Amino acid sequence: MSAIEELHLSGVNMGDTGIALLTSGREYSCLTNLELPNSNIGDLGVEHLSTSHAFPRLRRLNLRRNRVGPRGVELLCASYLATQLDYLNVDYNDEFMTPEATGRLVAVFGYDKLWY
Repeated sequence: MSAIEELHLSGVNMGDTGIALLTSGREYSCLTNLELPNSNIGDLGVEHLSTSHAFPRLRRLNLRRNRVGPRGVELLCASYLATQLDYLNVDYNDEFMTPEATGRLVAVFGYDKLWY
């Protein structure tokens, strides 16, 4: 599986448990694009993504239409992904996000890397 460059799991409903399984024990050394929109991922799933080094070349991460809240934002901003990603897609105008978390995303990633 290490030769995979893009992984599209849109609408798979994998949730936080699925992310834990995806990130545990395997390195996707060639993966540059991870598409996870509408996959029922919350802050715990973001924690798995942020603390795992399963994606050393990841440049694009799509978490749109999930349940990422302020805690997930802090985890992303404090992780290696903050300096590694060229593109991050999260919903920062939905029921799970706060204006402070949105401001934190912009401060760390900058407008040029965020997509909503």
